[in-house]
Amino acid sequence: MEIYKKSLEEALKETEEKFKSLFYNSPEALVYIDKDGNIVDINPKFTELFGYELNEIKGKNLNSGIIHPENLLYEGKKLDEITLKTGYVNVETIRKRKDGTTFPASVSSSSIIINGEVKGIIGLYIDLTERKKHEEMLRYLAMHDSLTGLPNKILLQDKFQIEKVRYDRYKNKFAVLFVDLYEFKFINDYYGHKLGDEVLKIISDMLQSNIRKSDLISRIGGDEFVILATDLTDIKNVTIIADKIITSFLEPIKVEDKEFSIGVNIGIAIYPDDGNELDDLIKKADFAMYYAKNMGKNKFSFYNEDILKGRLEELKNIRKISYKYDSIFNYSPVGMILLDNQKTIFFANNKFLNLLDLNKHEVLGKNFDEIFNENNFDIDRYQLDKFFNGEFNELNIETPYIKKSGDKIYLKINFYNFKDEQMDVNYIFLTLFDITKEKILNHSIKKEKEFLKKILDNLHSIVILEDLNGNVLMINKKGCEILGYSEDEIIGKNWIEQFTPDYYKEELKKFYFELKKGEIDKYKFHENPVKTKSGEERMILWKNSYVEDDNGNIINILSSGLDITENLQIRNKLKESEELLRKVFDVSDEIIFIKDLDGTYINANKAFSEIFDRPLNEIIGKKDDEIFTKEEAEYLREVDKKIIETKKPQTTEDRLIVNGEEIIFNATKSPIFDENGNVISICGFAKNITPLKEKEREKEELIMFLKDELYYQQSIKRISDILNSFRDLNSLFKVILDEVDRIVPSTSSNIALIEGSVLKNMAVRGYEKYGVEDFVKNFEKNINEFPLLKEVILNKKPIIINDTYKNDKWVVLKETKFIKSHMIIPIIVGDEVIGVLGLDYDKENVFSVSDMEKLTILSNTLGITIDNIRHIEKLRETSEQVILLITKLSEFRDPYTTGHQKNVAEIAVKIAQKMKLSYEQIELIRYASLLHDVGKMLLPIELLMKPAKLSSVEFEIIKEHTKIGYNLIKDIDFPYPIKEIILQHHERLDGSGYPSGLKKDEIIFEAKIVSVADVIDAMSSHRPYRPAYKMDDVIDELVKNADILYDKDVVNAFIGIYNEENSNKIN
Repeated sequence: MEIYKKSLEEALKETEEKFKSLFYNSPEALVYIDKDGNIVDINPKFTELFGYELNEIKGKNLNSGIIHPENLLYEGKKLDEITLKTGYVNVETIRKRKDGTTFPASVSSSSIIINGEVKGIIGLYIDLTERKKHEEMLRYLAMHDSLTGLPNKILLQDKFQIEKVRYDRYKNKFAVLFVDLYEFKFINDYYGHKLGDEVLKIISDMLQSNIRKSDLISRIGGDEFVILATDLTDIKNVTIIADKIITSFLEPIKVEDKEFSIGVNIGIAIYPDDGNELDDLIKKADFAMYYAKNMGKNKFSFYNEDILKGRLEELKNIRKISYKYDSIFNYSPVGMILLDNQKTIFFANNKFLNLLDLNKHEVLGKNFDEIFNENNFDIDRYQLDKFFNGEFNELNIETPYIKKSGDKIYLKINFYNFKDEQMDVNYIFLTLFDITKEKILNHSIKKEKEFLKKILDNLHSIVILEDLNGNVLMINKKGCEILGYSEDEIIGKNWIEQFTPDYYKEELKKFYFELKKGEIDKYKFHENPVKTKSGEERMILWKNSYVEDDNGNIINILSSGLDITENLQIRNKLKESEELLRKVFDVSDEIIFIKDLDGTYINANKAFSEIFDRPLNEIIGKKDDEIFTKEEAEYLREVDKKIIETKKPQTTEDRLIVNGEEIIFNATKSPIFDENGNVISICGFAKNITPLKEKEREKEELIMFLKDELYYQQSIKRISDILNSFRDLNSLFKVILDEVDRIVPSTSSNIALIEGSVLKNMAVRGYEKYGVEDFVKNFEKNINEFPLLKEVILNKKPIIINDTYKNDKWVVLKETKFIKSHMIIPIIVGDEVIGVLGLDYDKENVFSVSDMEKLTILSNTLGITIDNIRHIEKLRETSEQVILLITKLSEFRDPYTTGHQKNVAEIAVKIAQKMKLSYEQIELIRYASLLHDVGKMLLPIELLMKPAKLSSVEFEIIKEHTKIGYNLIKDIDFPYPIKEIILQHHERLDGSGYPSGLKKDEIIFEAKIVSVADVIDAMSSHRPYRPAYKMDDVIDELVKNADILYDKDVVNAFIGIYNEENSNKIN
C-alpha cells in the first residue's frame, strides 16, 4: 500500500507539472471550450492577447462575438464543427480583441477526446500582425525603387508582359520611352548625392504627373527612366506625352534655396514595330535617345534602322559591360507564383518549383486548378472560389501536398489580389511556405495532451484542479466515478458548496485559507469526506498542492486523493503504514532510512544513495557493516540499541568516511511502534552539515585573518588595477614581482610558466645582487628533476621550505646556494597549473602560512589574467588572419593593386603612432585599412583589370565600392567603427569626395588617416595606365591640398615619418 501510494503521488506530481507547462505556461494564447463552444478555461497569454480575464468570459460561448468580428461568427462555428469532426483545424483569419480592435491571427484547434468521447476543444491563437506587415513591405520593396518609390524593372517587365497579351487580343500598339536627364551629373558631382537624390524625387513626381493613368514609369538607373505608354490608337499619342514631358522641364527645378535648369532627352520605340521584347525595345529607345541628345537639349526621337546603324557605329569602339541579375523572386527563400485574372500561371520562382518538385514546363502557362488539384492539395474550394471572385483581397490557407516522390509536406499558401482602378482583378500573387516542421511539432503537442489526459484517467486516485474560489477547473475519470457525476456536471461547480457535507464545509474553508497563505505544508496529507450524487459520503485521503505563476503567486489548487472508505475498518492496522508514510514525506531534502530491529535497512531514499555513492539495491537489505567501516558500523549499532532499549529518539553528530573524505552528519533516529507500543523498526533522518561546519571554521579563521588584512587588500586592489591595465605578459610580470615584494618581502623572486615538461622563467627580481640574474633568467627546469616543483604542480597546492639545507627534496645548485627559505605558489587556470610564483630568502624560517595564503589569492587572479591575455592575443591573431584572408581575396580580383591594402595599413599605422593615438585607435585603423577596398570584390572584374584609364561611367561604378564594402561588413559586430571608415575613406574635407560628399568634421578622424595613406600608396604604385609617381610628387600633392582635401595634421605626420626614415637611410 505504501509503495503504491508513493508511486501514485510521483506520477501525479509529474502529470501536474506537465499540465501546468503545456497549458498555463504556453508561449501562445490557449482557450479550452466544451463541445458546445462554451469557455471552460484560458491561459495568461490569452488574456494578454485578447484582454479578457477568465471570470469575464467563463461559461460564455466563444462564437458569440467575444473574439470574432461580426462577419466571421459563422466561420468560428464552422471551424469548431470541422475540429470536432476531423480532430484538427488550422487557418489564418481575423480575430477581435476586447477593445474592439482586430488583428490577423493563426488559429489552431484540436479536439479533446476522453475515453473515445469528444469532450471539448483546445484553441491556439498567434498574432500575425508583424509578419503581415513584413510580408507587405517585402512585396513593395521587391517591386519599387527605394529612392523614388517608382516601379522598378521587375514591375515594368510584368506590365510589359500584360500589354503584350492585350496587344494579341486588341491589337493596340504601345511604346517604350527612354528618358535621360540632361546635365544631371553636374548636380551630383558639384552639390553631392544627397541634394541630387532630392532632385531625382522631384523629377520622378514631374514625370509621373505627365503620363496617363494607364501608363507606367520606372526608374532603371541613376538618372534614367523608362515609360510604358499603352493603348496607342494613334502614334501621335506618344508624341503628345513626349512634348508634355519636355515642356515640364522648361521651368527650373527648385531645391532648398537653389534652382536648376535640367533638360531631358527622350527616345521612343514602338511595340511590335521595333521589337517584341522589353530589353530589345529599351535598347532601341536608348539608341533613339542618344540620337535626340546629339540634336541638343529637350529633344525626342523615334527609333529607326538608320539610328541603329549610327548608334552601333558610335559604340563599336566602346567596350560594353553587361550585368546579369537574377530576379529577386528566383532567389527568394519563399515560394512565389503570379497568375493573371484567368488564373493562368505566368511566373514561378525556383523556391516554388523546389517545394512542389516541379519544373517550369510543368507550371508556366498552366491553369491554377491544374497544378493545385484535389489529388495533391486539400484546399477549401468554397473559400478559394470567393477569393478568385474578388470577394476579399487576401486568403491564407494550410494544406498537405503529395510530391511526385510520394513524400508528404505541409504548405502555408497566401493569396493576394491586385486590382485596377475599376477594382477588377488584374493579377494574383501567391506565396508558399513549408510548414512541415511546424505541423509535426503541433502534432506532437496534441499527442502530449492526449497522453497526459490518458495518464490522469488511468490513475486510481481522484485528481481535481480548482481556482482560488474553489471552482472546479478539471477532474479526472476516477473523480467522476467516485462522485457519480459526469465531467460536465462537475466542471465550473464550487467544490466546497457542491461536493462537501454541510458539517465539514467550514473546516474545509479554513484548511483552504491556510493552504493558500502557505501556513500548511504544500504536500501535507489530510482526510475529509465528499458528498456523492446519490447522497452517500465517501472518505478521501487528500494531498493538496498549489500551482504558482511566474511571480510565485498561487493561482490554482491541485489536489489528489485516494478513496479510503472501505479501509476505515482496518484503520488501526494501517497506523504503522501511515506513520511510516508521514515520516518519509516530512523531511524530503535529507537522508531518510528505515531499519528493522536487527539493523537491516528496509528502505532508504534517493539522498542516501547519492551521498554515499551507492545504488539503492546495495543499501536496502544490507546492514551497517556491509556499508560502512567496522568502527563506524559498531558505533551506529550502539546508537540503534539505545533507541530500542529506551524507546526514545536519539540525535547524534556522526562522522563517516565517504569516498575517502570525512562527512559530518546531524542524525536523528526515532523508534516506530506497533499498535501495542512495541518498537518494530527505526526511522532515521541525517543531514550533511559538513559545509556548515566548514563555514564555521572559515568564519573563525576569517575573523583572525581580517585583523591584518587592510594593507593586503589595498595591495590587492593595486595589483588588480595593474592586471587590468596590461596587454602583454612580459611587462605585466615585471610589475607584478615588484608588487609581490610589497606584500611578502623576499630577497629574490621569479614568475615561470610551464611549456611541456619544462618550466621557463618569464620574469625575475633580486638575483642581480648575487650575480646570477642571467643564469636564473635563462635557466630552464625539467619538472621531473625537481621533486618539490613536481609536487606543487601535481597537487596544485603551494609549498613553504623554511630551511632548504634540511629538506631532502631540495635540489642544490651552486648558483642558488644563497637561498635558505623558499616558497612556491602554483598559478592555476581552471584545473590546470600553468606556472609558478617563486620567492626566495637568504635566511631560514621567513615565510608563513599567512604569506602563502595571500599570494595564493594573487596567483589565482594572475592565472585568470594570463589566460585572458593569451585568449585576447589568440583572438587578435585569428581576427588579423581572417582580415588578411579577405584582403587577399579582394586583391585576387584586382591583381594590379596586390599588396595595396597591406601597404595602406602599414602607412596608416605609422601615422597613427606618430600622432600618439591610443592603442584602440591604432588597432581600429589597422583593421579598417586592411578592409578598406573589400567592396571591390563585388565589382566587375573587367573594370578592375582594365589596362586603360576608366571612362566616367566606369569610374562611377568603381566609386560604388565604398558602399558595397560598408554593406558587406555592416552586420559584423566589430568592437570598432570599421564600417564607417570603409564608407568614408574617399571623402574629402571640401566635400568633393564620395559617396556622401561629407565635409571636415563630418568625416571621422580615423577615416582621414586611412584616406591619406590610401592616396600615398596609390600614387606611389605603378598602374597599367600610368607609371608610379615619385615620392616628392606625392608629398607635393599632399601639401598642396592640405586642409582642402586632406587633414593637415595627418599630412604633417606622414612628412615627419618620411623625413626621419630618409635621414636614417642616409646615416
